[in-house]
Amino acid sequence: MIKGILLIFDPGNEMDKVVARGESGWFVLFVRFLPVVLLISVVQSFAMVHWGKYQSAIRGIKHFTPTEGVAYGVFEVVVSILVVLISAFFLQSGMKAFGKEATFEKALVTMGYGLLPLICVKILNVIPWMTPWIPWAMGVYFAWRVLYRAVPRVMKPEHAYALGVFIMAATIATLCTGAACMTRFLAMEGKFAWWDSIVAFVGNLLKISG
Repeated sequence: MIKGILLIFDPGNEMDKVVARGESGWFVLFVRFLPVVLLISVVQSFAMVHWGKYQSAIRGIKHFTPTEGVAYGVFEVVVSILVVLISAFFLQSGMKAFGKEATFEKALVTMGYGLLPLICVKILNVIPWMTPWIPWAMGVYFAWRVLYRAVPRVMKPEHAYALGVFIMAATIATLCTGAACMTRFLAMEGKFAWWDSIVAFVGNLLKISG
């Protein structure tokens, strides 16, 4: 969490430290990224149950059941991991268009740190009346700032292509996180039939573990 906040305020210096330490992509995913995702997911789930969340269908605040809160938390973790992995895959693949081979681990480091501030800003979703699109928009802005510093330091594109690689990385981050935000938003609004199945499945698991 602290790392994500530092990236918001001083992305250049923090990325210099990352490069100096030579952190691997999987280290970034499991040690830097995943703990923050877990923390934010738990806090959001707690807020949904105890403080509620605005629902357009009822035009008011809905207090979710503990089972729904746990289901959303698990869903949030899974989606966040998929987003960073898919983003890294697209970044690695896109580097070929700029005539440079890149490893998946370097792309994972870039996207893992690039998306970390966006995850931190999601803490604003605990506010019952807060639309998820405001934290997302703020997070995308911070992600762009980090990616602007991360791309040349980690991906090391040719100088002539550096701006193009940054634009590609920023576009990938925006589209992937935007799609994830839309999916989560519609799931909470009850727009997907499969969401009830997930909640029921989590409920059954909780009964078994209980």
